[in-house]
Amino acid sequence: MLAAVLLFSIPASRAKGGRILVWSDSRDIPWGVLLLFGGGLAIAQGFTASGLSDWLGQQLTVLDGFNLLIIIAAATIFIMILTEITSNTATATMILPVVAALAIALDVHPFALMIPCAMAANMAFMLPVGTPPNAIMFGTGKLKIIEMVKTGFFVNIVATIIIIFGVYYAVPLVWGIDLTSFPASLQ
Repeated sequence: MLAAVLLFSIPASRAKGGRILVWSDSRDIPWGVLLLFGGGLAIAQGFTASGLSDWLGQQLTVLDGFNLLIIIAAATIFIMILTEITSNTATATMILPVVAALAIALDVHPFALMIPCAMAANMAFMLPVGTPPNAIMFGTGKLKIIEMVKTGFFVNIVATIIIIFGVYYAVPLVWGIDLTSFPASLQ
């Protein structure tokens, strides 16, 4: 709000009306899209403040004893779904500490869960609330949510497969680490 007030207050020599933003410009701002995106940030903050994100992370401890590929897949799919209804930035911020603790509890390398979750948090293609670019495209009025969902669902499936197998096979090769055990250097 402070930034918006400043835009209406700061003088600008080249701007019409002598200010950076004049009230007539505010009619063209897609307020619905801004409220939608802000709602996604608020939901993510509510998840953190209420302890829901920690509870969700604890529920993933049922994966203890499963194959690492299944653990990576479950975490990736979980975050991919979560980031569709919350902001991708907020999702990553609230969930990365949770999955780091989960990795310790499951005795796997933290990268095994943090990398796919960070990548999955950026794969919000189905709804406008997930990322600012989605919100901007939806705000043009030229795209319907059902079109975003249809296309985004396919892209999410492909992205999920790439993330899961990329992390499982490429991360150990590229960084020379063992994802199946918690590193002694971090203990």
